[in-house]
Order: sequence, then C-alpha cells, then structure tokens
Amino acid sequence: NKSTYEIPQPLSSILQRSQKKSSKCKLDSVSTALEGLIGNAFHALDGVFFATPGNVRRSEGFMGKMIVRVELESAAMEDGGAHFDVNEDRSTRLSITDLGVGMTRADLINVFGVGAVNTSSSSAVKHPDCTSANIGGFYGAFCTLASSCVISTKSKFDDYYQFEIREPYTHFTITKPLEQDGQVPLVENGFDQFSDVRGECGTRVTFVLKSEVRAVLKKEENVRDLLAHIFETSQYNAVFREDDDAMEIVAKDQDMIDQLAQSAVNDPSNMEDFALDGNLSDVPAAPIDVLERSKYIPVRLSLDERKMLRLVDAAMHCCDYTNVVDVPYKSQHKRMHALYKGITSILNGLVLACDNEAGRKLASSKSNFSDYEKFFRQLFEITRRHKIMNPEKMRTEYGKFMYFLQDTIANAEDLELDTVKPIESVYNFLEARNGLDLLKDSVIVIATSEVLAEKKSRALINLEIKKKERAVSHLKQKYKSSKLSSEDIHLCLYSICDNDSFLNSNRLPIDTIIGYLKEYFKPGEVEEGFSLSIVSGENGSRLSHSHERQYYFALQSLTLWRDIIHEMFYLWHLAEEDILSKSMGYKLKDTGQGMQRVQPSPRTYRAMQGILRNVQQKVNQWVGSSVIHMGDHNVPNALMFIDKYTQVPLILSPIVRCIENVECLCEKDKGIDKFVTSAYGSVDNLKKTILYDFFRSAFDGSGADNFYDAGIALMEDLRALGIGVRCCIPNRTSLFSGSQGLLVLTEILNEFDTRLRVKGFWNDITAVVCGLNAIGVVMLWNTPDVSALGYKLKLDGSFTFPKLY
Repeated sequence: NKSTYEIPQPLSSILQRSQKKSSKCKLDSVSTALEGLIGNAFHALDGVFFATPGNVRRSEGFMGKMIVRVELESAAMEDGGAHFDVNEDRSTRLSITDLGVGMTRADLINVFGVGAVNTSSSSAVKHPDCTSANIGGFYGAFCTLASSCVISTKSKFDDYYQFEIREPYTHFTITKPLEQDGQVPLVENGFDQFSDVRGECGTRVTFVLKSEVRAVLKKEENVRDLLAHIFETSQYNAVFREDDDAMEIVAKDQDMIDQLAQSAVNDPSNMEDFALDGNLSDVPAAPIDVLERSKYIPVRLSLDERKMLRLVDAAMHCCDYTNVVDVPYKSQHKRMHALYKGITSILNGLVLACDNEAGRKLASSKSNFSDYEKFFRQLFEITRRHKIMNPEKMRTEYGKFMYFLQDTIANAEDLELDTVKPIESVYNFLEARNGLDLLKDSVIVIATSEVLAEKKSRALINLEIKKKERAVSHLKQKYKSSKLSSEDIHLCLYSICDNDSFLNSNRLPIDTIIGYLKEYFKPGEVEEGFSLSIVSGENGSRLSHSHERQYYFALQSLTLWRDIIHEMFYLWHLAEEDILSKSMGYKLKDTGQGMQRVQPSPRTYRAMQGILRNVQQKVNQWVGSSVIHMGDHNVPNALMFIDKYTQVPLILSPIVRCIENVECLCEKDKGIDKFVTSAYGSVDNLKKTILYDFFRSAFDGSGADNFYDAGIALMEDLRALGIGVRCCIPNRTSLFSGSQGLLVLTEILNEFDTRLRVKGFWNDITAVVCGLNAIGVVMLWNTPDVSALGYKLKLDGSFTFPKLY
C-alpha cells in the first residue's frame, strides 16, 4: 500500500536549496504562505458548497462541515514515536484541515508530485525563486514554512491516501492507510484526533515547521492573528485546537455525516438536484422503459477489459480467416481442414500473446483448449460487448470475429471448447448484486439522459450537467451496499447513458428527416414544382407513385428505420443468438453477392415482424411489400441485417447537417446569401429543393431488381439509397444543374466534419465535382463570371475555396 515516486527536476533541487540557511533563495513571507494554504482550503470547500443542494446546505450538519480546522502541535521526537511533553525539544507541526472536495491518488501524483516549476528555465536551479509565484502556492508555502510535509486526503471518487515529502527531497511517497477499498475514515477507524479527515471527502495538510518559523509561530494565537484578516472577508469560519468547543467537533462529526446522508437520500423532494424551484416536479414517471432496456444494454468496459479487447481486435485485423474459409472448395473435407487450421491458429495466438509458456504448451499439444475455456469466453464476450455499444468500430474485424465464433460453436465437440457466454448486461450486473431497485427509481431518467446542446445557452447546458451529476450522486448514495459499491452504480448509470447517447446520435437524424417531411410537404396538397410523384423508368426509378402515395411511402420507410434503430440493442442481442445458435447451422452459398453464410434467423425475424406491425399501425396506409428478408439471398443472416441498418444514420446525418447549417452559412457570408436568393429565391426554398430531391430519389425502388426482392417498404436492401452515385451525375435533377449550377453550398463543408475531395477536372471552367459523404456535391458553371459566389477562379483552371483550407 506504499508507492514511491521521483520528484522531477528542477523542483527537487529547489526544495533542497530552500532548506539551506546559507542559500540565497527568495521566499514568501510567513503570512503569505499561510494565506496560500488557507486559500487552497477555501477552494476545496467551495467545490463542496456549490455542488450541494440548497436544502442540504441549510442543515446544521453541513454548516459544521464548512469550517477550516487549524492545529499547532508540539511533539517530542523519539524513536518510539511522537508524544507530547513541554519539557523536551520539540518539532512543531501545523495542520490545516478542510472537509472539502479532497483529492484522488491521480491528483496527488500529477499535481503535488510535479509542482508548477518552469522546467525550461535554466536559472531556476542556480538562483532559485522559491515563491508561490514561481513554483506554485503549495510548494511556495512549503519552502517558507516546512522541512517536511504529510497530506492526508479523501475524495468521493477514490480511497483515503497520504502523500509525504521529506529530506532529501528526491522522492515522495503515497500510502493507503486503510486496507479495504472504499473504506471511509471515521472515529471508529482510529481517526479521532481534532485535525483528522473524517467522512467521504476532505484534506489535511501537515507541515513540520522550520526552526526559524517556530520562533514566529510559537502559539496558535500567533497563527490566529496572521489569519484573522483572511477569515474576516470569507464566508467560512476557522476553529483552532485550543478553542473551548474544539473537541466537540470530533463528537459531532459522525452526527454530521449521518445528517448529511439523511438529507441527501431520504428527502429528495426538496433537492435542487432536479429542479430550479427545489422540487421533483419535472422528474418523469417510473422508468419502466429503462428497466426493460437495461436487459439488453451492455456494461461499459473497464481498463483491463479494454486491454483484452485490443488483443482480439489485433488478432482479427491481421488474420485472413474468412478469406481462406469462405471460398469454394472441391470437397467439404478440404474446407474443414482449412477451418480447423484457422481456428486453432487464432486460439493458439491469443494464448501465446498473453502467456508465452502457456502458448508453447498449447501449440505442442501438452494442454487442451478446454484448459483456457474461461479465458476465451471472457475475451470474446468483451469483444462482443464493445461492438454492440460501438457499432461504428471494428467494421471489418467484427464480421470475421463472428464467423470465427460461429465455426467454434459448430465444432465445439471436436474442440472440447465452448467459446460463448451471455453478454454482461446492466440488468444482469445489478441483479447479481441485488441492485435492481436502482432501475425502478424515477430519478434514473435524469441521471442517464444525455445533455444535448440543441441551441441552448451555455448557462442552461451547465445547469443540466449539474442536474445530471447530482442525480447520479443521489442514486449512488441511496443504493450503495456491501454488494453494490458506488463505483458499480456509476458504471451502470453511465452504461445506460451510453445507450441514450447512441439513440440520440443514430435515431435523431431519422426523427429530424421525418419532421422535415411533415413540415415541408403535405400528402393532400401538391405545391407547384415540388410534387413528390415519380414515374417508373424515369431517372432510374422502378416505381410509379402519385405525390400522396410517395409521401406515405417515404414516411413509412423512415418510421420503420426509426423504430429499428430504437430497438437496435434488443435486435443485436437476438441477432447474436441466431448467429451463434448451436441448433441452426449455416450453408455457404453464392447469393449473387459472393459466397455468403445463409442461416435462418428466427428470433430476429419474429422481432422484426413485431416492429413492422407497430409501424403499420402508426402510419395511415401501407405502401408496397411487407416481406421481411432474413436468411435468404438478399439478407443471408442476422449479421448482415444488423450491419445494414447501422448505416442509415450515416446516410441521413449529412443531409440533416446541411439543412440545419445552410441558414447560418448565408448569414455569415453575404456572397453565398446573394447567390442562394438569386438561384432559389430564399434559404427556405433551397432547403425544400434538397429535401424534394431526396424524398423522390432515395425512395424510388432502384435498389432492387424486382418487387419481391425489394422487401418491406422496398428499402429492406439499402442499395435503394443509391444517392452517392446519382448525386455525382450532373443534370441528374434540377438541383444538380441550372443556370447557376449550385447543388449544396461547398462552404457547408466547413460545418461538416468531412474532407473535401475533388474528383473532377476543369475544362474551360465548366465543372468541378466534389464528394460529400454519401450525398456528393456538384457545382456546374457555364460561365467564368461567378464573382457573386466570392470564390477565386482563374482561366488556367485553378480554383480556390475560401475558408476551406
């Protein structure tokens, strides 16, 4: 429980020189040094004060917490320890204690272990300036007052630690006095002295004073006089060891801790945590949805688990498993030989990467795979859990990984190995620790909601952040137990928050597009120039729809996508059960899209039927086929199904960002505003033109060869979203050509986190083609006179985008 760290240079040399009486070090005055220490205590108390709800701040226990404790202690130094005797030579200790926010172990190492010295100054060691202005407040005070120091601290988010620095000032040590993790320093633990830190947070700084300082600070009265003007201007008070009521502080501390816990947990109705008016009126009803969703929300990965994840990710990245196995073979025996070779190579490699000796034994057949079954199951569960929470990660590696697991399950008997275990969900995690009541608390909705900007003021965003943090703190305090620690609760809450963040980032673009459809178009009204009707054979369309029919066709498709994304974690859970099923194998077939693993997916299929029925009830009418493709040549297996729908937000997000930012762009750039007005009449008309082309071109059925293959809403196969190809063809629609020839303003690329890619070439300044994610940008000029745009064009073919590079 004790660790030693080196003090970096030049801080170490400065500390050594400051202790030499002959050294010409520039030091702070004793008064300034004490002010710095008290200022640190005030800052820590401020952190607790402003993070505490108003009703708790008004309690007597909290007022007792907002006191700085000062003790001047004389102790005779003997080999056997320290005791008090006025007749012996003494070393004098000054202790300043606050019950503020405290510090974590990381704070001690990265703040006090480094200091604030300007390490680039070569003169720092030769002529050291030991004032707080040069080396920071703490070390400035240390150089002036002390020969050694001990900092005892406890943070809400870490254990109780002691930081110690003494001669020869080359190293500092960090000790953890309490053996059990999460143990709080209390009177019953031996923390019964006046200046001890007690409770869930606080800090005590103890200086062993220099001999010359002891002459100045002979008694506490001297310290009191030096600090009097500081406390006169502060909201906080000080209690000195020699005060009459000093020892009552120790007796009251436990009562204070109990009172604060009672105020924070059992009386949430008046907490400012959740509403400005001090009540819980804006807290949603009981979170049944959270309780149900938690069964399919994976638990966040720990640091150690992330190390294991990187091992699997690297293994899958460098192997060609599917390229070797999923190809035509003349006989099934040859394929099985390649399959076993691939599986054993990967398993051997994973063990060898972790333990060289164990890997050698496994490779030489001196041990079996079953000996490492627990290791493999944990390793692969972590990888699956990570992918569910981060669909955009491991794009290529995850497919190989799942097919690899699929083959290990199919051949589990021969391998004598079971590689799959259930995903560690939030629900299962809490159930094992008797913590399911946490999911039933209505405050969990606030604690797990993502704070979104949405054009809010900074003050409002900060308020929502504080509200969320306090809700989290409230739940941790209320539901922690011997089986469920505060850290466990924190992990579960933020795992649910990750799911909420996923829904916001992936479902929100679809909700926004649906909102645009309803705002700019009406099924019963056809505005001139903006009819959504399409005709089969024109511009690649395979369907013929009237304006009203196309409106509902687009609406039902978007609504279906929206509901699928909303249930993505649930569907992913079922998809993995289907893919890794022990009872339903796959067949390797050429589906027209290469060799694919065709496998029935009954669980995912039934879930999709339920989602489809719900969507059909939401929309007024259903257009097109209701066929769900699963386990056929269109969608070979559940893995393909899941991967396909994770692409929907990536396709829609650039369109949403374009619509949202075009108005702001025109306000900032008068040249672009002039062009938009002349070409489209208004910014609103430009938005409508972009949406008009999207709702016609993206939902024209061109992604399938026939009615049956198209599937539900003719969008089952997302090849129907051929936007990326069509949008790079000039004269595709009026949006991509015209007298001025602007598609989507290239300046919007500044607002997108995308790179500009120029794919075209100049021919007497006739065209330039720019790719923008899935949409694309086409700009077509028939004349070199485009000065209204504010762009620099030259007849030699060069072109400059302002503000882009």
